[in-house]
Amino acid sequence: MCDLMVNLRVKEQDMKDPAFPPDAFDLVAAYLDFVLTDLHAGLIPHGRFVERLFGGTAPESSPLTEPQALAFIERGLEVCRDVTLFPCGADVTLARLLFNVPALRDLFDLIAHLLPDYWLPLLEKHGRRAAEAAGVDLSGPTAPRTRRTRLVAAFRPFADDPITKILLVRFDGPDGASAQNLIAGRAIGDPEAEFVLRIHWRDGRGTLELCRAPQQEVRIRVLYPSGEQQEVALPVAEGWAQSSTAELNPVAPLTPASVPGEAAFEWHDDACALVLRTKSFHTDRSGNSR
Repeated sequence: MCDLMVNLRVKEQDMKDPAFPPDAFDLVAAYLDFVLTDLHAGLIPHGRFVERLFGGTAPESSPLTEPQALAFIERGLEVCRDVTLFPCGADVTLARLLFNVPALRDLFDLIAHLLPDYWLPLLEKHGRRAAEAAGVDLSGPTAPRTRRTRLVAAFRPFADDPITKILLVRFDGPDGASAQNLIAGRAIGDPEAEFVLRIHWRDGRGTLELCRAPQQEVRIRVLYPSGEQQEVALPVAEGWAQSSTAELNPVAPLTPASVPGEAAFEWHDDACALVLRTKSFHTDRSGNSR
């Protein structure tokens, strides 16, 4: 894969639409299956390798459309062969996706959040491999406390890794759809225009990113897990910028336990606001985490 990516990077400098050889499709698809289901051994090293290929900076990329993203999480990488969604063809689509690290992070987050049927066997495979490496026996219905502690310790590098945590903002329910139309109408001038809203978290602070160059300033009300509120302004994009950003600054930096794990627009206190929530998990008597 490293050789293929280096060769593709060389071609990319001379060609508008570089593509893999047709016989490489299965190899590349299997590699991306691994990247999208294994954060520590797959996605993080892949992102760093792509940055090195492009001289230490991430290449410019465009977000996937919602139909494309949903197709990936429901049907896997084979969806690249669907010319109705990807008219440029499977080989070009895979080549673009391989270097589009933000899109890969979005897909990883969607897979982890929605747990679609297609990806469950791959998630289970990598989960069992990680547990085996940590010396955790998953054959029984419950795990002793000492094993649970070892498992937590084994996954601690996930939290300590310097990679930015990225949340894809959802527009849930009729109020969310209304908010989506309002933002698109204000920012782009078309209520039906497509855009992507992301939150990048690092060191307890965040950045809200609107991935579609806004033509007018957009103000969004944000509610933090602590109950604190903030109004942020996404300014008009300058020059050739394809996105606009605004800083999310809670009164105090969020601790790892309170960093938002979910972001969605909801109706709150007679106004539609971006609500940030932490993900909470508990273990029931049968040992299943929910």
